[in-house]
Amino acid sequence: MVCAFYFRWKMHETSWKDEHVHLDAYTEESANANIVDKQIKSPNRSTLQSYLDSYDNVVRYFSNGVIYVSSTVKENKWALLGTAGSWFILDVVFYANGLFSGEVTKAMGISSSPAGEAVASLILNCIALPGYFCTVLFINRIGARNLQLNGFAATCLFFMFLAVLQPYLIQVPALYIIVYGATFFFQNFGANATTYIIPSIVYTTSQRATCHGLSAAAGKLGAIVGAEVFLYLQDSFCSNDTCNDDSPSSQVNAGLQITFFTCASLAFIGWLWTYYLVKFDILNEIMDININNNTINTTTNDADLSVYSTQAIKESTNNPIHNHNIQV
Repeated sequence: MVCAFYFRWKMHETSWKDEHVHLDAYTEESANANIVDKQIKSPNRSTLQSYLDSYDNVVRYFSNGVIYVSSTVKENKWALLGTAGSWFILDVVFYANGLFSGEVTKAMGISSSPAGEAVASLILNCIALPGYFCTVLFINRIGARNLQLNGFAATCLFFMFLAVLQPYLIQVPALYIIVYGATFFFQNFGANATTYIIPSIVYTTSQRATCHGLSAAAGKLGAIVGAEVFLYLQDSFCSNDTCNDDSPSSQVNAGLQITFFTCASLAFIGWLWTYYLVKFDILNEIMDININNNTINTTTNDADLSVYSTQAIKESTNNPIHNHNIQV
């Protein structure tokens, strides 16, 4: 983190950014000069009145913020339902999967000691991490929406495979951990990356931060739900609804099977959600758009149409650092 901070600190900004910074500084300087001028002309304002004015300003700004967020949500309700809902579903599965991974490796019989747990965790991470690299390499070729669909589909299949064949996989720990690790791989090479990426490109610049933040908040809510629900499912077959080292393996395995079935079902719901709701009708065919004498060539396929809104395209053409061919 320290290295990242250092190199980001030394990184040069683009000329477009520098121009806006200088403009903002000039505007702020002018505003400060006006404030000082007003204070000189009105030196007898009481401290209480100043406090009341600042309090009124806070209330007014807060009220304006609430109105703005409400109007933004109303204007983008279907897009938000798609991005926030898919992020919610993903995080229910993703964070819960990380929570019960220890129980899975115990059921495999490869983490009976702290050293074994460390090795099992290392193996899972080595399988999961390349998913991010594959996302970086293939997202422009596959498309963000297609990648999310593929990720949910693969996650569903592997969890269903684990649920149905778990009694047999326990007897082959190496195969068990590879199949289980594949669920992490296809979450990273899929929805765990695209649920962050898609909200950053489907909303206009003025609404992007708000809608992206609301989508992310839905994801964190999903993480909370997943942590609570899956811990209950995992222990549901043990006595007193709590599994421990003395619990019969049959009870622990039954809880894991139900958990795997639930994860597979949620991944399938995530696929359906993405297919029907993370789909925008602004770009509904392969086309060339000419806006203000700037041509944007959008190359898509039928399953991955319309990631950009018309307004976002206009802003891209008007922004000198984003005037390029867009691969949807």
